[in-house]
Amino acid sequence: MARLPRLFLPDFPQLLRLQALPHLRAFESREQYARFLSLLETHARLLNVQVHAYALLPESALLLVSTSQPGTLGQWVQAVNREFVPWRMQGGGSLWLPRFKSTVVQPGLWALRAALWVDSAPLRAGVSSDAALYPFCSFAAHTGVTKDKLLTDLPVYFSLGNTPFDRQMAFRQLAEQGIGEAATQRLNAGLEKAWAVADEAKLQAVQATLERPLQPRPRGRPRKV
Repeated sequence: MARLPRLFLPDFPQLLRLQALPHLRAFESREQYARFLSLLETHARLLNVQVHAYALLPESALLLVSTSQPGTLGQWVQAVNREFVPWRMQGGGSLWLPRFKSTVVQPGLWALRAALWVDSAPLRAGVSSDAALYPFCSFAAHTGVTKDKLLTDLPVYFSLGNTPFDRQMAFRQLAEQGIGEAATQRLNAGLEKAWAVADEAKLQAVQATLERPLQPRPRGRPRKV
């Protein structure tokens, strides 16, 4: 089966994951985490990439971003890794699986769920019991514990309250409630299989403009009309 091209829809945030090779850890020291974050910021500024949420884990990097052009996401990842991988691997060797995972997420509620899902990654991975204390994800910035110049808030984030404090408290409360198992599975499956994460009505409206399918087609023969 031919590989589907990467999804890109104007104004849709993009969710992506870089996964280390099975026998490697992507990050083994605070210096390595800090170096990767610095490169994300540098090349995001150069390529006009907006980073809305991130979580760096020992074996992976999970990000929610926005770009204005279809090829920018790949250019950004390549630019970061041209500097990070040789430095991390001391000049030679591969670090990541060859192709990073990515998909698009509907603006609004689904984008907010995606940000919450990214920020809870350290808890799911078991590397932290409190995301606010984990220094390599964006939860602390979203809840007012720290400030992070790498981040650009999603438009939907501003609907959480009239003041920064209100928005930070609302985000924390949403994180404590969780996004639910159905949304969690939808985001994970969408990222793994490169299917768009959006409401059905939105998918149908957008699909009419695209040749590439946004969701898996029903199994079996098409229904007769």
